[in-house]
Amino acid sequence: MQNLDRYTLCDANRHCNACYELHICLKGTCVMGIDEKSYFLMERDAVLIAPGKYHCLKEENEKHAHFVIPFV
Repeated sequence: MQNLDRYTLCDANRHCNACYELHICLKGTCVMGIDEKSYFLMERDAVLIAPGKYHCLKEENEKHAHFVIPFV
């Protein structure tokens, strides 16, 4: 992907939001913790997190890059 307007690494602190969030693994791999479950994401994988779901970035490899898009 090129020319991204918003490019962030996911904050590792567990939290929940009032809106939906789309988390996309751009490079490398990571593990997202959502409520009490863990989801392994590889490059180009994405997960949609519903409002009120506690989540965090639990693990990532050294080449990991992550993109988050919040929306209502």
